[in-house]
Amino acid sequence: KQQQGKKQGTEKEEGIFRLIVKGEIPSSLIDENKEAIAVLEINPISQGHMIILPKKAVSSAKEMPTAAFTLAKKLTKKLTSKLKAKSIEIQTETKLGEIIINVIPIYNQPLNLNSPRKKASKEELEDLVSKLRTIKKPKIEKIKITKTSSSQENILKLPRRIP
Repeated sequence: KQQQGKKQGTEKEEGIFRLIVKGEIPSSLIDENKEAIAVLEINPISQGHMIILPKKAVSSAKEMPTAAFTLAKKLTKKLTSKLKAKSIEIQTETKLGEIIINVIPIYNQPLNLNSPRKKASKEELEDLVSKLRTIKKPKIEKIKITKTSSSQENILKLPRRIP
């Protein structure tokens, strides 16, 4: 309610999701693409619960970029392999006037957005980041070797003189 009040009062102040996307608020970044970022939820429903935030504010589900859903699908594979989740729930939700995507791993019992949440400690979040973060491989630039004119081409050849 506080965030919505600020947003309605002045247009210069931004919501918390915009600040997370810009990096002004610390978050547990897991992965990103050109249209969206995935961060760990600080009040997760289950271990590994992530939210996907579009880089540009979206107010309806129709405006959500497809790259955000692509990122969600990519992360479901990672959650099932690294955290051994039995299944994954992907649900959109309107929060603070924006649409976000929730990626909820399911282990034992069915869960949804209304399931009870718990506060995650910094240690838990850091442990999950180390398990789930996508490490971008640095691009290796290939060095092009151009052949310089060989030293033989620059030598002036004279006919041989026989004495």
